[in-house]
Amino acid sequence: MSTFTGNRLVRSLRRPCLGAAIRCTGSNVTVEQSTFSGNRAVCSDVRFANDIGKGGAISADHGTNLRVIGSTTFTNNTVVQHGGAIFAQFSSIEVQNSTFTSNSVAGVDGRGAGLYLRRNSLVVITESTFIDNAAWAVYITGGSEVSVYGSRFIGNRGGSGPALLITSVSSISIIDSNFIRNTTVSRSEPTSSDANGETENLSFITSTNNNGVALHCHSKVCLLSCLVFLLLFVGFSYYEKQ
Repeated sequence: MSTFTGNRLVRSLRRPCLGAAIRCTGSNVTVEQSTFSGNRAVCSDVRFANDIGKGGAISADHGTNLRVIGSTTFTNNTVVQHGGAIFAQFSSIEVQNSTFTSNSVAGVDGRGAGLYLRRNSLVVITESTFIDNAAWAVYITGGSEVSVYGSRFIGNRGGSGPALLITSVSSISIIDSNFIRNTTVSRSEPTSSDANGETENLSFITSTNNNGVALHCHSKVCLLSCLVFLLLFVGFSYYEKQ
């Protein structure tokens, strides 16, 4: 078991501000039975006045195969821009039996307090729990295949789909997962795209309010599969380019 607590990545003009505890580049990495708490990536690029911190605890990029397994926990990690706990791009990521609690993004345009995943070849989330993360517990944009199995999303906050937002991927599967008391707040939204997808055995419980209160999936096929939940729970939103 490893513990990463209170690591802080601050201003950096010479290199990207990625991963306050761990940065992975083009490698095979397994994180097992570990604790990440109170880590912060809070860099600012003063040359352009843009906040650039990504990956409050872990960042992975450029061909990394990242596995986060075995009761690993992420609590109170913070980032300025994307990925309060984990930021990953151009890689593959598996999250299994892990818990993300009270992670956050500080920037007004920040996304993915638990996970921010961009243009990854494979994303698999299995039997994991996301509690009280803001904004967006899991934010996935671009890539090939996304699968979510047997996971719980409780009390998360963000724009449309505060628990789970997926856009611009080619394949989506969300099965046997629960969405409980997630809350929509005012945030800017991405543009839409098409994807093939399936959803099974989802449960939405007292999530609030208006647009995509728990799950926001930019997919025609996913929309049709979730129609029963749209009618019963007003828990799904869909946008299509005109």
